[in-house]
Amino acid sequence: MSTRPTLLRAGAAAACAVTLVLGGPAPAGASGDRAGIRLERLDRGLVAVPTAEGVFLSWRLLRHEASGSSATGLTGADFHVYRDGRRVATVTDSTNYLDRDATASASYRVAAVVRGREIDRGAAVSP
Repeated sequence: MSTRPTLLRAGAAAACAVTLVLGGPAPAGASGDRAGIRLERLDRGLVAVPTAEGVFLSWRLLRHEASGSSATGLTGADFHVYRDGRRVATVTDSTNYLDRDATASASYRVAAVVRGREIDRGAAVSP
């Protein structure tokens, strides 16, 4: 008996799971993808958490920013990290950053960088 159909179903299920996790903004008026899966309209979801080492930032990779996968997860956009309106870092291969020079009153924003252009700058958050 061949395992090919089982593998194809497993691959399709994994692809659907990735699509659901990556939510991201859908085109105007869309409520899901072509397969009929309904997706949430998620934003960057940036959070800033004070730690003993600084402020830890974490955010979402949105569906339209994902470009593939690697052994450690999805691949996609790089990100510019802004503290109080000034760019403090460019993050590659990750959706988190530890700002060791943070202050308790800092304000952060993150923007995706796709093909050298900054897109999808998220809302500002504070620790």
